[in-house]
Amino acid sequence: MIYMLLFPLFLSAETPVQELISRYTDVKGMRNMVAKGPMMSMVRPMLKNYTIAPMADHVEELSALRLGRGVSPEDKARFLKELRVALKSYIYVGKTKSTSGIVDAYVHQASADTVDELVVFNPETNALNTLLGVFPASELMALKQDI
Repeated sequence: MIYMLLFPLFLSAETPVQELISRYTDVKGMRNMVAKGPMMSMVRPMLKNYTIAPMADHVEELSALRLGRGVSPEDKARFLKELRVALKSYIYVGKTKSTSGIVDAYVHQASADTVDELVVFNPETNALNTLLGVFPASELMALKQDI
């Protein structure tokens, strides 16, 4: 009975990186995008152009935040510091090649065999992307392109 009452809370809970993106959505110079639900049917085909393509059907939500030119140095420094703190609850899987350069990849494991969030940060462009879904860990790790 208690599970039934708490289940909606689990569905709406934000991850640490999602919380960070939410906090910085309205900061001057930040650009963000969140796709979920019906919007994912439009975004999912675009994922087929990236390394994540084989896992695109597993993506249930995509959030992206990029620090634009108008972001103050103080906001940028605060964001990068808070990002480091948020990423402490993730597993760093290394640097990988992407279409926009070399990125740092992190995962959050729901279980030994399942990843429920993939986080990609490009320190050159200050772009942060998070993909939520149910990803078989072995398949996701097979996509990794070491540099």
